[in-house]
Amino acid sequence: MPLGAARNSKTKKLDTNNTVKTVKVLKSPVIEIKQVVSSDNYPDVYLTPQNIVSTGKNQAQSGFKLDSNGQAQKFNGIEWVTIENQWLNRGNASDYEVRVTYSKFESKGSYTFSGKIGTWIDLSAPREWISYASGDNSLLSVGFNVEIRNISTKIVVATIPLTLTAHT
Repeated sequence: MPLGAARNSKTKKLDTNNTVKTVKVLKSPVIEIKQVVSSDNYPDVYLTPQNIVSTGKNQAQSGFKLDSNGQAQKFNGIEWVTIENQWLNRGNASDYEVRVTYSKFESKGSYTFSGKIGTWIDLSAPREWISYASGDNSLLSVGFNVEIRNISTKIVVATIPLTLTAHT
């Protein structure tokens, strides 16, 4: 299998209600992406890895947002764009919470970052993370692990890597 190619495997696990849920695990040499699949083999929560890059002459901004209406969006330096078929396929956003944790941080020049890191926050309201660089040859590249879990069961149903890079 080529480097970076994903393998797909399925395992079964019990949730806190002792019902069997199929868990789809995509593996590569670098990352592992976990999605819980419902009985009809369609995940309630679905995310894919994102590498969002924005460049500009004097300023650059990249962002990632999980809306309370179930849509994921990315900021491409100009506008927020919906990422198709993500994040919530069915159910209520208020039943879930998200946590992002740092995996890497690279910076130089003038930069700022916004967004909550390291704690679980509910998804009943939009949540966003933004990297911003300004001035000559500035950079902010932030890597995260994004986890979404069910509030009542505390089961993590999706885990993905995310990188936001703004470079001038």
